[in-house]
Amino acid sequence: QYIWFSTHNGISRFDPRQDVLQFVNFDESDGLQDNEFNADAFSGGKSGRIYFGGINGFTAFNPGDVKINENPPSIIITDLLINNASVSQGGGRPNDDRTILSKSISLTNTVTLSHKDRVITLEFVAIDYINPAKNLYKYMLEGFDQDWVDAGTRRFVTYTNLKPGDYVFRVTGSNNHGVWNANDTSLAITITPPIWMTLWFRSISILLFISVVYFSYRKRIADLENKKIGLEKTVEERSRAAKELQNALDEVEILKNRLQAENIYLRDEIKLDHNFTNIISQNEAFKEVLYQVEQVTATDTTVFILGESGTGKELIARAVHALSDRKDRPLVKIDCASLPTTLIESELFGHEKGAFTGAIKKKIGRVELANGGTLFLDEIGELPLELQPKFLRVLQDNRFERIGGLHTIEVDVRIIAATNRNIKHELTQGRFREDLYFRLNVFPIQIPPLRERRDDIELLVRHFSNKYSTKMGKQVKSINRATMEKLVDYDWPGNIRELENVIERGIVLSTGKELIIGDWFDSTSTDGLKIAENVSLEDMEKQYILKVLESTNWRVSGPKGAAKILKMNASTLFSRMDKHGISRK
Repeated sequence: QYIWFSTHNGISRFDPRQDVLQFVNFDESDGLQDNEFNADAFSGGKSGRIYFGGINGFTAFNPGDVKINENPPSIIITDLLINNASVSQGGGRPNDDRTILSKSISLTNTVTLSHKDRVITLEFVAIDYINPAKNLYKYMLEGFDQDWVDAGTRRFVTYTNLKPGDYVFRVTGSNNHGVWNANDTSLAITITPPIWMTLWFRSISILLFISVVYFSYRKRIADLENKKIGLEKTVEERSRAAKELQNALDEVEILKNRLQAENIYLRDEIKLDHNFTNIISQNEAFKEVLYQVEQVTATDTTVFILGESGTGKELIARAVHALSDRKDRPLVKIDCASLPTTLIESELFGHEKGAFTGAIKKKIGRVELANGGTLFLDEIGELPLELQPKFLRVLQDNRFERIGGLHTIEVDVRIIAATNRNIKHELTQGRFREDLYFRLNVFPIQIPPLRERRDDIELLVRHFSNKYSTKMGKQVKSINRATMEKLVDYDWPGNIRELENVIERGIVLSTGKELIIGDWFDSTSTDGLKIAENVSLEDMEKQYILKVLESTNWRVSGPKGAAKILKMNASTLFSRMDKHGISRK
């Protein structure tokens, strides 16, 4: 019925009839001579006996005499140790008078411990008198262990730093033949929490907190009542002071109205002086321009500034912005004449990433940057014809799309445009859209050229003399009357910009306290540059550029180049030369 095996640890018996493979091992503790047997040194007799030849002797036994111990052992918990010290009946923790066990641990069902009991050890044993050394054990602490823990022959287990709560320790064992006791032994363990984790402590803490909040609230109410009384007194005092102030203001108003009629002109002059500190003029025609600026600043009306190159169109645009309600927002400028045609659209409206070759990231255009502020388009007459409808939409609807963009962007922008071209001539030539012109020409401001403001030339000469004398560290204080007459009589085709360049050159040449113009000024005079009544502004600009180029021996860039004299970028001058068909023979 059984199969027997000799091993290095004794004899093992196997029952092939059982579904679960199970071996029963016998060794020296069961009566064998030794646990090791020589190879093939065994045989079976006719009587059923089996003979084994071992290292320490000869073993013969009858398998029928071997009986399995079917009785599982009883399991008891023999001791409880706290912090490695045993707790006996009637005793407590070391240095603690509190009683933990009122009777033997084997007769105790429940144990109450403190959260200070960091190390807990439980010892247990199986009551088995047949080879107890082979007893096996399993244990589990419910609330801590997830499953039974196999302890082997070990008869104790230690737990450390258990959290406060309720636990149940369960332990079971088997006899020397592996028969387990189905009824485990258990011990309920309760670990009490610290005081601050108890329900009563938390309840008292909440009540104390509510009390503090309530009394703080009552104190705050009392403080507010006192402040209310103080504020009422303050309001009463300030009301009395306000009444006295109003009486004083009424008296001031009477005095102001009495002098108002006499001071209208003076106040207008003071207003001009304070609002246009960067603009120097005593010319009545130019003052009319400044009055127009004052009239339009309070609105968001589109302003169209017309005038020759160098007359100060940008200064007027900045004055309109500085006096408007948008002064705290940016004034964004774009010079349509200085940018290549291929870049103007991107500069105005921006582009999305990948919209064209080289567009490696999204770019915000000038129109969008000026949102909430003012957009100044200098030299709008140079705006390409194909871009004019798109800009017209900005004027009409305050909407546009970036290059490559799919979404419409709405902006709140005030438009100020300027040009030195004869815009009506551009309309007849088909280079400027008529609908765009009418949208721009809502409030036109015509800036007179410097030759029509000869009474301003002396003021400007002295202003530029002081400016560049200070800048260069010179002491030029006086201007010869003949020199001044010469400057006043000159027609200044380059207007204020040309005048500034002449004075700057004169300061460079001057070595004493008197301004010296030098021969250079004669070379830039208008002798030979006749201004006919029917000559357009464009033709006059062409003649002036030619005259300056000839005076610099056709040098465009550099400190002595024509671009420096004309006070413009070299790329802009090349663009103007290309536009007028100017080239060196």
